[in-house]
Amino acid sequence: MTSETFMTNFLSNRGYFKKYRTNLFGLTGTLGSDASRKVLTKVYDVDLVIIPSSYKKQYISFPDILTNSESEWLETICNRAINESNKDRGTLIICETIARSQQLAAKLRNCRHSSALKLYIMNNMDQEKNVEKIKPGEIIIATNLAGRGTDIKTDDIKKHGGLHVIITFMPSNKRVEEQAFGRTARQGKPGTGQKILNTSHLSNCKDLNTEKITETRDENEKQKLKDFMEGELEVIILKDDLFLKFCNLLKGIRTKIREKADISRKLKQQATVLFKHVHPSVLESNIILSIEERWAHFLRKIDSEEFPINRKKIEQDYEKFQQEIIHDYDQNCVIKNPYYHIIIGNDLVMNDSLLNDNYDKAMTHFDQAIKLDERHSASVYVGKGWLLLKGMRRFMLRKKQDVNYKSTAVIEFNKALVVLSEEMSILATMQILLEQRCPHIQTPLSKQLFQKINILTSYINSLEKAISIIEKSQRFIQITEISQHSTTEAKSNRRGVLKETILHAKFDKENGKLCDIDLISPNEVHRHLASVRERKKIIIVVENENIFKVIFKQKEKNECDSFTITNQHLINDLSSFHHEEITILDRSKHSRVYALIYEAVTSKNGYIQQDFLEPLKSLKDGRTYEVAFNDLTVRKDCGTIDQAIKTIDSAFSKTEPESKNDRVLSLMTLSVPNRVRKNIELSSDYKDISISIMEINAGVLKEFLNPNIEIKQVTKEVALAQLEDNSSFFHCHLLPEFWSPDSCKVNLEMKMNNGRLKEKHDLQIRDVIQIIKQQTEKHVDFNLTFMDANKASKVLNEKVLIYSNQTIEFIQFDKANVQEKLNKIQSQNVVLEITDSKEVLIDVISLLETQYVEISFEEKSNKNIESIKKTVERAKVEETINKINSSLVTIGLIDIKKSIAQGIIDMCPNASFLIRFINVKLESLLNGLDHELVNFHFDKLKKETAKILIEQVRKKNLDFILKFKNLTNHQTQRLIEIAPIEQENIDIIKVKTLSDLFMNESMPQLELSEFSQRGIEYLLQINEKGFIPWRSIAVVVMLAAIQMGVGGALMATGVGGTIGMGLLTEGLVDLTIAGVAAYSRKFSWSNYAKQKTLSLAISAISMGISSIKGASKAAQNIAVGIGSEMSEQAATHTITHTKTIIHGIAKVGHHAGGHVLKSFAIQAASQSLLVTIDGLVSIRE
Repeated sequence: MTSETFMTNFLSNRGYFKKYRTNLFGLTGTLGSDASRKVLTKVYDVDLVIIPSSYKKQYISFPDILTNSESEWLETICNRAINESNKDRGTLIICETIARSQQLAAKLRNCRHSSALKLYIMNNMDQEKNVEKIKPGEIIIATNLAGRGTDIKTDDIKKHGGLHVIITFMPSNKRVEEQAFGRTARQGKPGTGQKILNTSHLSNCKDLNTEKITETRDENEKQKLKDFMEGELEVIILKDDLFLKFCNLLKGIRTKIREKADISRKLKQQATVLFKHVHPSVLESNIILSIEERWAHFLRKIDSEEFPINRKKIEQDYEKFQQEIIHDYDQNCVIKNPYYHIIIGNDLVMNDSLLNDNYDKAMTHFDQAIKLDERHSASVYVGKGWLLLKGMRRFMLRKKQDVNYKSTAVIEFNKALVVLSEEMSILATMQILLEQRCPHIQTPLSKQLFQKINILTSYINSLEKAISIIEKSQRFIQITEISQHSTTEAKSNRRGVLKETILHAKFDKENGKLCDIDLISPNEVHRHLASVRERKKIIIVVENENIFKVIFKQKEKNECDSFTITNQHLINDLSSFHHEEITILDRSKHSRVYALIYEAVTSKNGYIQQDFLEPLKSLKDGRTYEVAFNDLTVRKDCGTIDQAIKTIDSAFSKTEPESKNDRVLSLMTLSVPNRVRKNIELSSDYKDISISIMEINAGVLKEFLNPNIEIKQVTKEVALAQLEDNSSFFHCHLLPEFWSPDSCKVNLEMKMNNGRLKEKHDLQIRDVIQIIKQQTEKHVDFNLTFMDANKASKVLNEKVLIYSNQTIEFIQFDKANVQEKLNKIQSQNVVLEITDSKEVLIDVISLLETQYVEISFEEKSNKNIESIKKTVERAKVEETINKINSSLVTIGLIDIKKSIAQGIIDMCPNASFLIRFINVKLESLLNGLDHELVNFHFDKLKKETAKILIEQVRKKNLDFILKFKNLTNHQTQRLIEIAPIEQENIDIIKVKTLSDLFMNESMPQLELSEFSQRGIEYLLQINEKGFIPWRSIAVVVMLAAIQMGVGGALMATGVGGTIGMGLLTEGLVDLTIAGVAAYSRKFSWSNYAKQKTLSLAISAISMGISSIKGASKAAQNIAVGIGSEMSEQAATHTITHTKTIIHGIAKVGHHAGGHVLKSFAIQAASQSLLVTIDGLVSIRE
């Protein structure tokens, strides 16, 4: 409980007991001094009555003892305690502090057996039970805990004189003293007591006796009580009166909150009140808590007032405070603690944010939290990103999301990471300092720091994963611009730049730069209309304090249009800004205003962003470009749809695709000169496609490239399972080896316990299985190598590697790692990038013989550029490096020899390296790969080779970047425009909490609670929604239509009603399947085939049973007819042919049909016999 919470819930004892009025009654055994009795009578308005004891008091007070030193004091206490203990009495020693109790216990243990000593210094049940009963000779050492209501049983020592109490300090007042000595001589039993004091513990009392000390104490108490009555009591009474007023204020605020609740919540509360008490909503609870916090701060001001207090002034201050609370509540700014806004916002996101109004409310709470404390608002930014991803409900199952919500969510998450990184660095620094101060010691603080770092790491990892998923879904495109100069030009441009490589910022297709929003005065409109027409801006004209007009570019008319804002929330937000001639709204601070304006402009069919192709128009002639497509996807929908392969096919197509951007494309194409236009398409012999696999584990890359499948250090069981998987039953057991040898040979290594290594090469799988089964030694590790068994590698070797160049980059290496790779890997060229201080790099360059050096620059001034690399003449390198502001600089040494690289690495012991092997040799590469992160590039690919490579990479589920290099500006524009890139919305799969990461027994409750109060609690699990399989759905719907059409026709004609009903039902089922596929965005033809097969089988069985039933019924009717005819004949000849009746009928029945109807005919004959008998009886009658 914080001090603010304690003060918030404060109601004095006086205020509480006075609520009982005249019904107050209490009992105590220690009323204290006369002065304290008078205060008790006056404050609580009660009478004091002394009730006579039931037993005669048998208490003897021993003379008090004063000592002058610490040692004498301890010695006296021990002697008196041991003396009484020797008499088989019990002794209770009451000390002022735990430290003195432990000090006294340590001294007594030297003189007394430890079993006779008991400690009561902690308020827990174990120690309390330990002192419930005292035996002869035992000594209890306790703090004042034992002096407050502890009933020590003294039955065993009663006959020896009872309990002896020693007080080792001067009690603060008479009541405390009476409580302490009241532990003995209870209920008529004998007992004694005594004070043994140390004058060094008493201030200014060294030359006084105990009587004087007691008088001084009582006088001090009397003066304190007088000061209390004249000062503090008045404050307490004032606080109690104000507390009643504050409670009424809270009651009024609660009523207002519930009246403002939405209709659904009101209905819920009305229904709930009939059955149980209504629990306050999260909004209500946190508003009340915020008001209570402000009330606590108001009470603190009262405490800071000097006595005597001015009651009238304080009451006036409270009235101001109350009016301020009411005003702030009406203006929606009553909450001054950002964490209450966070809790409310998170609750709205979790439960009700799909409703439009609650979406806005949640965003408003997050924005207000940022205004209150931007530096500690990590969870606020996470909440805003979460809200953007979740969106709001539009029509039933459809959701509406803000424009460019993915990029905005990433921005919010990145802001959160910045704040969290600062906090993480502080915690890490504290942990380092603590380890330096307390090495090899696990202190409670170090454990707490460890738990906090662990929790924050999990939270940060969750955010980084969410950012990665969102960015992958955006299918970013990145352009690299390369300008090459001749040596003569490099020398003449005074900068010595031979080559400049500009890496432009990533962008996603179809989403151009969003319009900025400016607030301007009416007289500034004409100056900004040009920017509106160019779709760079949307302007809001401030006509007066509450009237705002929006000017934007209309799509249909292709001219400017306007409307007046009517949204009251938006008007309130705009009115709060300080208006000047021009106010440029910060997108990050006013994201909600941007979202509402964009929504309004979109509803008016206006532009809110530039064409994404607009920046491409600025690409210059005479330069070379590279285009990189990131995270292109593949899916199944009546075949494989691979965005990468489709992009390659589109790049080489001669015809322009039909798309919504045809108009823009045609304008771009028309702007190209005729002599250039025919060379825009990529030619069939174009071979500058590149596939880059970035930041892949080297072990995974090795598995992909290695022609052999290697399984290292596995147990006997795992080795046998792998061998069985790679060989069929026939190979292992049935077919002779010369008939059907295994498809691959196996090399076997067995590492024994003693370190011996057994190797066998070029074995059949069946032989390896036998060898391993015969191995009886335990704890043996097996290494298996299936020679040339990697099918993907075989395809790569035959169709890709020989037709391409391979480059590998080892990133963020230190000195030792770089030297290792230089020794192991062979390549045509080596590029070494070094990141180090300016001084070190300048020294390195001075020793080089190379003419040019590549220098990297971070471009922070231009948001459209990510980085720049310049290949600079050696004479200009030092000058260029010194112009860089950063203390660390990155240079690249191109086509450097290994021997020179070794020397350079030795000169840079603290540097970070990136080493690039160009045209690497595969065999040496496989030997040099371990488990580090690497970038691998397949360069110089032609169209078909690239497609084959993509198919193999997809089989391994590896992410890659598709690049087109050596493009002109017009080819770059065309390629980006025609690339068939699509993206889907983000779906929140699950929301977990940080506590879900821990087991119950190891859950750090304190740290989790602290983070939860700050809103750092929820972990998002998100994914990109799957594409709707429209092709498969269309086919299923078509099949359903055919089935329903045929079924309806059969039922209408009456030719096959049963079959028609079955087809109709199957059609309806297929429509349901199509609907589910559209909703879930998943469809599998294999599952559909299984379902359809099962359904048709059931229908066939049902139809077969119906047919059999129909046939049996017809046969039965025929047989009955035959039987009736036969019975009539039998009736006329009954006398002469009675012996042959049954035989004749059975024979006729036998010939009436085949085997299927035989039983039915016999049953009919039996029935006809009964009819014949009845007929005979009737004839006789």
